[in-house]
Amino acid sequence: MLLAKDLLTLARVESAVPGDQDATISDIVTDAVHAAKGGAEARGVVLVEVEQTALAMGRKIKGARRQLSRALRNLLDNAVVHSESGETVRVVVSAQGDTTSIAVEDSGPGVPGVGSKVRIRAIFRGSRERVEADQGVGLGLAIARQIARRSGGDLELDERFSSGARFVLRLRDA
Repeated sequence: MLLAKDLLTLARVESAVPGDQDATISDIVTDAVHAAKGGAEARGVVLVEVEQTALAMGRKIKGARRQLSRALRNLLDNAVVHSESGETVRVVVSAQGDTTSIAVEDSGPGVPGVGSKVRIRAIFRGSRERVEADQGVGLGLAIARQIARRSGGDLELDERFSSGARFVLRLRDA
């Protein structure tokens, strides 16, 4: 059932016509963190928002608030699943030029292998140990990337980050 729901979501995102809606970074982060808190608390993982300058948080982004919050929540949920109890998942917001970045960092096992483009695709699920414990179906990153791209942005894996995994939503300012 979850697979069918996520496949339907991915198809809808891929076929959606980008709207003229704009959202603030603050709204996107607040919505996503609020939605992810229950899962994080259940696993004993702490969600921390850091480096949120007033400039970055007040910026308007191209795209629908609900969809962009969904993309960020997918990253948060993914980080929580790959974190142990007592660990921290961080949200780092920064702005440069006409792009605002929202990074999600965890201290889990990281992403095995090389090449960020290989890792952000449908049905990538990580290590076998995590797959057996995780109820997800492996579409969260693909959905998040598609939402970002439909808004003129992208999703990247920061391969230089060595303390776990760091995924960065790069979004275009409105």
